Amino acid sequence: MRFLGERLHAAGFTVSGILLAGHRTTVEDLKTKKWQDWYQSVKEGYEELRVSCKTIFVSGISMGALLAFLLAYERKSDVAALASLSTGFFFDGWNTHAWQRMMLPFVIHTPLKYFVDFPEGEPYSVKNPSVRYDHLGYPVFPAVSLSELYKLMRTVKRILPDIKVPTIIIHSREDDSHSLRSVDFMERHLGSTVKEKLILDNSYHVVTVDYQKEKVAAEVIRFFQRFAEDPSGTAGKLCHP
Repeated sequence: MRFLGERLHAAGFTVSGILLAGHRTTVEDLKTKKWQDWYQSVKEGYEELRVSCKTIFVSGISMGALLAFLLAYERKSDVAALASLSTGFFFDGWNTHAWQRMMLPFVIHTPLKYFVDFPEGEPYSVKNPSVRYDHLGYPVFPAVSLSELYKLMRTVKRILPDIKVPTIIIHSREDDSHSLRSVDFMERHLGSTVKEKLILDNSYHVVTVDYQKEKVAAEVIRFFQRFAEDPSGTAGKLCHP
């Protein structure tokens, strides 16, 4: 999210990039974290930003977008607008296989989750090979953390109809993790009366670093500026790194 944050800052927004619990530490540390721990990081960042910013915008990519939705639900009128990037409610992208989707419940919903790690591999959710290896995270995705992600997905699914915040949904047609089914789900169930959609055609899952990152940033800025009380001044932007 750094690139998007830098573009927002250049456009006059105050930007806070949140480091979620268990991230940029160790895999073993990540395994100890619940989804509530990730959300606690978001809430702390939000409260810090509120001290200096009157208007708050939220954005996140993938799991971070789920957390952004949860914040918008809890804070309601305090959030002016939301940018949902590569949000997934179903693991059905082209780089997921049928046997993996069939086996997953037997792992994440049983004690096996404490002993299994899923290796990360090509293309690392980035289509552009020139930047594909610049933003690598952990080499594995622990099953126990994937179980927490599923719990977060279910939580956000239930509250989507009660989220009224203006939202722009940005997703790639070639997302390797989540197909456009997730976009259709959000369009049908998100309670906001102001919804915009941008479908990219030359990116994978991590749209904030891929070929169309400039387009993503421009659209998020344009959408947020629609709801800024002072378009020429400073508003708050809360994002997941």
